[in-house]
Amino acid sequence: YASEYMLDGSLLKRIEEKSLLTLKDNYVLVEMSFISAPNDLYEIIFQLQLNNYMPVLAHPERYGFLFKNFEEYHKLKKVGCKFQINLLSTTGYYGKDVVEISNKLLENDLIDIVGSDIHSQKHINHFKEKVKIREPEKLKKAIEANKIFS
Repeated sequence: YASEYMLDGSLLKRIEEKSLLTLKDNYVLVEMSFISAPNDLYEIIFQLQLNNYMPVLAHPERYGFLFKNFEEYHKLKKVGCKFQINLLSTTGYYGKDVVEISNKLLENDLIDIVGSDIHSQKHINHFKEKVKIREPEKLKKAIEANKIFS
């Protein structure tokens, strides 16, 4: 069992101790503040990789500060981050902007896997809503990629 680790300085100590819970094998689910990326973002990613961990960035479609700097998504992918889209984001739960960036990430083949991020019955109930993705086949491909964790 694992949950997201906040990408901040305290994660560096846990990386050194090799005490991280992983999704499977060496995949580590990480997240950032929704307000801004940490100053040492790329150093933390590098340290994860140096210690044989594969960073998986949770809900990249929800980092509003990246919306206007889409190239940063490409940069994160280029340095080896995997992206896990939140399925609730595809239903409009977090608003139209998040649906739109979800579409853009999928259309650019930047999403690797999916997660539910369910924390309450309200989240479960929202899955009754229709998925608002323009290319559902790309979302289906990401869902199927979750097999690597079974």
